[in-house]
Amino acid sequence: MPPRTRAVLTPLALTALELLHEGPMHPYEMHQIMRTRETAQVVKLAPGSLYHTVERLAEHGLIEVVETSREGRRPERTTYRITEAGRDSFAERVREIIAEPAKEFPIYHVGIGMLHSLDRDDALVQLHRRAVDLTGKVATTKVYIEDLTRRNIEKMYWIDVYSQLAMTEAELAWTAQLIEQIESEELRWPTGCGAGSTVGEALRIVPDPAERRAEGSRGDESTDESATESTQGVAG
Repeated sequence: MPPRTRAVLTPLALTALELLHEGPMHPYEMHQIMRTRETAQVVKLAPGSLYHTVERLAEHGLIEVVETSREGRRPERTTYRITEAGRDSFAERVREIIAEPAKEFPIYHVGIGMLHSLDRDDALVQLHRRAVDLTGKVATTKVYIEDLTRRNIEKMYWIDVYSQLAMTEAELAWTAQLIEQIESEELRWPTGCGAGSTVGEALRIVPDPAERRAEGSRGDESTDESATESTQGVAG
């Protein structure tokens, strides 16, 4: 897939294309359906962003205009349909997303990496706050799943909700484990103003895997050279 096309196929663009598989629609109708289906739980849906996304899809030939109409005093509404190129690009991008783990940068990982810079008690307060929030999200998601199940909606249409639940439960379990390790002092907390420099020293002590391999290769070469020199000395 060309890089430009991949750049256009943002999560919101893919969601719009998925809706157009159901039939021609105008952006306002897409937005209403997204709200009904609670798309914002998975995809960032900011005001005006959908209209901009639809325009970009049209510019790249992934969708095309069916008609432009006006009802009464309402603004004009342009109806779009997906093109064959749009279908092909949609399917290709979905395959890529499923098959190829993307390099993502969750902000929680950043915070955890810097947790040692906080006071121990402060860090525990924040971790407990997160655990409470995650517990609430797990409960809310389970209620949502029960509602979808009662409505007899085919499970494959909302399997992503189960994915979200699994990820949230995993994060909650890991956070709870971290809290327990800190409170039991299984994880020792850096003390004093020099904690940051201590971490820096620790990181310098631990060699990079690539550096270890390189040093190992140099060591092997040195051993070979020493062996060769010893052999030549004996021969002489």
